[in-house]
Amino acid sequence: MTTHHTARPMATDAVRRRPRSGTRVRRSSLMTAIEEPGGHSIHRLAATFGVSPSTIRRDLRALEADKQVFRIYGGAVSLAQTESSWHEKEHTQSLAKRSIALTAARLVDDGDVVLLDAGTSTAALAALLAENATLTLAAMGLSSLVAAADGKAELIVVGGRLRRPNAGVAGSFSEMMLDLIQPTKAFLGCDSIDVVKGLNCPDFDQAALKMRSMNTTSANWVLADYTKFAMPAAFAYWAGLGPATGIITDALTLETNPDLVYRLREVGHDVIIAAPHTSAGSDDLVALG
Repeated sequence: MTTHHTARPMATDAVRRRPRSGTRVRRSSLMTAIEEPGGHSIHRLAATFGVSPSTIRRDLRALEADKQVFRIYGGAVSLAQTESSWHEKEHTQSLAKRSIALTAARLVDDGDVVLLDAGTSTAALAALLAENATLTLAAMGLSSLVAAADGKAELIVVGGRLRRPNAGVAGSFSEMMLDLIQPTKAFLGCDSIDVVKGLNCPDFDQAALKMRSMNTTSANWVLADYTKFAMPAAFAYWAGLGPATGIITDALTLETNPDLVYRLREVGHDVIIAAPHTSAGSDDLVALG
């Protein structure tokens, strides 16, 4: 008599790769942590979830493969996140922003009329320039306005439509005021940067205002920490880089995206690498929300 054996079905690759329940729960909680405002270093995340940094790195690789995050040096950013307010951004990449601001301040001469874009990197610069009574500072956003409000420099508020959540001004009235001011130097922010397309912006009017500055001001500088070189574009609006526009970034950009620095220089844009500012430890390498 022939005995028939029923073959056990082979586990599919998807089933074999399916993470355990505890791993799935941790990764879900990890996504929630990354999406929250502020910074979260890999080591802090490891301590929060009671696992090793290598486990967190594996989790981030898996989340990136599922197109839920985009990994950057020291962490990751959520691809699902919405535009953050300047209050949320001011505590992220603080060392990089400080080093960039210190470098940018050295490019400003007594008597300059300085245009300061919306953003937290420009606000860090505004705080440094505010004590120079010979300067005139023109603020295009609440972050720079607040940073310079108690200083000695002459302060002009560029008016227009206030857009939330980044608290920048934009619109035809802003452009008209910019034509009246005629700054000698301008310092601009961005959400990400591309050699061909330029500066990624969350709003059409803000993109237009940046382009107007770059086309009318003789010395423009984009303040962009290393995450702006690594981030994919989140918005549909772009301000092309003008011929008199350079970029000031931090040292981590050379480690994480040297090719982009080379290409920017190759097409004629000055790129200044700010010296590291080391008042805190490496925990400032963060996973952003």
